Amino acid sequence: MVKQISWPLPQGKQDGPFKLERMKQALQILGEPQNKLKNVIHIAGTNGKGSTMAFIEKILLESGFSTCAYISPSLIELNERLRINSQNISDELFLQNLTEVEDILKKNNIEKDLTFFEGLTATAFYTFAKIGADFNIIEVGLGGRFDATNVFSPANKLANIITQISFDHTEYLGNTIEQIATEKVQILTKGAINILSAQNYEGAQDVFCNQVKNLGEGGKGGYIYGHDFSCEKITNGFVVEGKHFEGEFIDLPRPSLLGSHQYFNASNAVFAAKMIANKLNLQDKITDATIAAAIISTTWLARMQKVVSAQNYDIIVDGGHNEGSVLALCNFLQETFNDGLYKKINIIYGALERKDVAKIAAKLTLYGITNFIDKIYLTAINTYDKCHSPQYLQQIFAENGLQNTQIIDNLPTFLTQINPHQKTLFLAYGSLYLCAEVIEILSEGLPEGV
Repeated sequence: MVKQISWPLPQGKQDGPFKLERMKQALQILGEPQNKLKNVIHIAGTNGKGSTMAFIEKILLESGFSTCAYISPSLIELNERLRINSQNISDELFLQNLTEVEDILKKNNIEKDLTFFEGLTATAFYTFAKIGADFNIIEVGLGGRFDATNVFSPANKLANIITQISFDHTEYLGNTIEQIATEKVQILTKGAINILSAQNYEGAQDVFCNQVKNLGEGGKGGYIYGHDFSCEKITNGFVVEGKHFEGEFIDLPRPSLLGSHQYFNASNAVFAAKMIANKLNLQDKITDATIAAAIISTTWLARMQKVVSAQNYDIIVDGGHNEGSVLALCNFLQETFNDGLYKKINIIYGALERKDVAKIAAKLTLYGITNFIDKIYLTAINTYDKCHSPQYLQQIFAENGLQNTQIIDNLPTFLTQINPHQKTLFLAYGSLYLCAEVIEILSEGLPEGV
């Protein structure tokens, strides 16, 4: 388990506007490893990138192919960012390639020029080029246009997927959905399977269509949820319909990842897999059976992940941290409340300083969260020094009509001494850092009998 590294520098380097010159220079010195990767599937968006990646990865593995995947951020260990056949890269292989990349760049005196993310991205491409997997799934870190992953030749791009676009990182990407979408669609490439998933905000579809037209494909190079494919929830499962694959629909079991929003994320992966099968003539390998097997066995950290299931309580963690994630959270809790599985439902909330918690609180109120939860516990995030204090969170929540709050003074003590009298759900939400902290606390100090 690798948690800290000496290079690239954890604090990174950012000298003004984002740009790709440093990254391209580093990759050129490394021998252009990104252009040695086969069948690149590039995923950008605000919400659903990781889950969509996990579903696609599992479908390809179930179909008999090898995969490499690059994700961010990591939750517990840095190894999570480089996945080989759905497994975190080993300490030995990770550190070996990290050292090799640093040494090569050091000979050219540019190793200190790279940000933390750029250095890890270069190492990922260098490592994956050696492995030579059948498919390489690459998740964008931030935005798209100037993201360190946006360096592939169009010839290497098999598919590009834009997941749900919402408000996040507005200081870098813009203050409107159109501005944010404009940054994200810059990963689209001519000749690739370009997909836009279901959207909650207007404007993203027009930006997507305009970008596809700019590629000279006249709109034919893009596939849009609601026009080219869709999904519908049914009893014990869901149906994905698509105009462009054989049979035009596929019946699938309920996704293993919790929450109604996962039907949409799964449909992204299913449609992408079907289109990939068509393009590469792999219909005999990527089948309805392998897709179904993948949908019910996909796992993903901190996406409505149940980390404790005890007699009187469950603890779930979810890394939603922006406005778009609030609807998914509230829908999940509403469904859980309606199912009657718990007598009480509580939230544990913590957020970084850079998050606009007033907008989050307003959305929680708008979606009527007080109708189906008992209490919101507010906490600091001990593993990250730039987080909102629970006192500040309580003030902001109160200003938005959320009075049923309580401050947690000591999160480890609170989590390890939970002992309700009736079946209760505790859902930790608001930051991946909070999710990581909860998981680590519970892995080290679970109560007896859990």
